[in-house]
Amino acid sequence: MRGIIKLENILTTEERLDLLKKAEHYVFKWEDRPGLQSHPDMHKKSEFNIIHQKIINRLHEETGKLLCIDRSWILKTTGKSEESIWHTHGRPFSLVYYIKIPSSYEKSNGTDFEHGFEKVSENGLIFFDGSLKHKPPEYSFSFARYTMGMDLTILNKYP
Repeated sequence: MRGIIKLENILTTEERLDLLKKAEHYVFKWEDRPGLQSHPDMHKKSEFNIIHQKIINRLHEETGKLLCIDRSWILKTTGKSEESIWHTHGRPFSLVYYIKIPSSYEKSNGTDFEHGFEKVSENGLIFFDGSLKHKPPEYSFSFARYTMGMDLTILNKYP
């Protein structure tokens, strides 16, 4: 898969706001990572099981792929250039779920890829080849942007 798949309306409003509330307790400053990030084990925490399962089920419906989460983390950025670092994930598939993004500034609503900016709305996600180089967008106004990232592999058979 070299393409990008965008999906909207992933969680209910209540689920998304609950995730946002919990996210603040898990993010912190790392020396070698942009913004504030959680550990990459959010998929192993029982309080996030429903959210991860809904995302995996929706991806299965859309792609037909049985996917397994290798890593999952929460990222809080504020648009600063030092938070916007080009990177890849080294996994077959990656996704970004947009928990909270500003609606008033279009450039913050999505992800920068080498081929261009991919706009995605709040409560939407973007699913892509993990080898695609990308970064969080830069923006110059005061707003905290919350996303959940995941790296995934194909599950060859049911567990």
